[in-house]
Formats: sequence, C-alpha cells, structure tokens
Amino acid sequence: MTAESAWLLPILTLGAAVILASGSLFGFAKRLPDGGSWLAVFAIGAGLLLYFPIAGDVIAHGPQHLAIPWVRVGDTQLSFGVTVDALTVVMLGLVTFVATCVVVYSTGYMQGDPKYGRFFAYLGIFTFSMIGIVLSDNLFSIYMFWELVGLSSYLLIGFYFYKDSAADAQKKAFLTNRVGDIGMWLGILILYSQFHTFGYREIFEHIKNG
Repeated sequence: MTAESAWLLPILTLGAAVILASGSLFGFAKRLPDGGSWLAVFAIGAGLLLYFPIAGDVIAHGPQHLAIPWVRVGDTQLSFGVTVDALTVVMLGLVTFVATCVVVYSTGYMQGDPKYGRFFAYLGIFTFSMIGIVLSDNLFSIYMFWELVGLSSYLLIGFYFYKDSAADAQKKAFLTNRVGDIGMWLGILILYSQFHTFGYREIFEHIKNG
C-alpha cells in the first residue's frame, strides 16, 4: 500500500454512500443487515486502517503525487490528482479518525430512526468530500469537494427537515456557505489569473521563483 493508493480512501466512502442512498431511494435499505450502517462503518473504518501504511510510505519515501487528466480548457489541463505530503498525512489521519468515531457512535445514536440508512448515506458523502479536500492537488478540485461538503452539511443539518428548528438552521447554513463560497471562488480565479494554473505545486513553484 503506497501513498499513491490514497485515492482508495474516498472511493470506499463514496461507494458505501451510493449504495446506501440507492437503498434509501428504492426501499431496500431496511432489508440490509443493521440497516446498512455496517457498510458505512466498514468503508470509513477501512480508510482509517489504510491510512497507516500510506503515512508510513510518506515517512519512508517522502511526498508522492498522482494525477489523472480530466478535461482541457484552452491551455489549461484540469485533472483529478492526489498529493500526499507531511501536511496531508496529518490531516488525513485526523479526518479518518474523527469520521470513524462519528460513524460508530451514530450506529447507536440513530438506531430505530425510520431514515437510518439515509443518514449514513449523507455521512458517507460528507466523509468522501472531506477526504477529497485533504488529498486534492489543485484548487479547482478542492472547490468541487468543498461544494460537496456544503451539500452534505445542508442535508445533515436539515435531516429532520419537518422540524422548524432544523429547517431554519438548514437555511442559515445554506446562505452562509453561499456567501463564503463566492469569496472562495473569486480568490481561486484571482490566483489563476496570476499563475495560469490551478495546481498547488505549480503555484508554489511560481512563488518560490519570484
């Protein structure tokens, strides 16, 4: 297990979220063992276990990078990339550990809820998005994952949307995030106008060389 295999962590959580969301949508989630919560626990817990060999590989061999070309717009090549360095290792360990604790606790806390499977689907999307932010190697993909964090936060905050308190909190979160997201996107565009790239490494290299 090398650091370049870190892309498996978000894929595991996304896969579990898609299965649970489909189960909730088409009505077979309740027929899964424990309402499908075991699937979320397995996916997120596996991410925590895989973290340790990834961290060990970075410590032994230094930072690693993997990029898959996605689409070209003019002279700009957009890609989905993974960068694993010392800072990534710290944040990846924090995110996977906290997410594992949350999903294990939630299996008991949400027990008996009629939308049990749907909650774990939302939690899986949130975890997928957070891991994606940590691993992203460029500003464009980090913005996409940040928007998914906002979406999953909106869904989790308003999970009991039929309650006025949850619906009001959901609306406030949505409006606050939209204001912040506009500022974030403007900042990304300003950086792109100066460096003509979204990649962290290229931007840092430009700054380093003046």
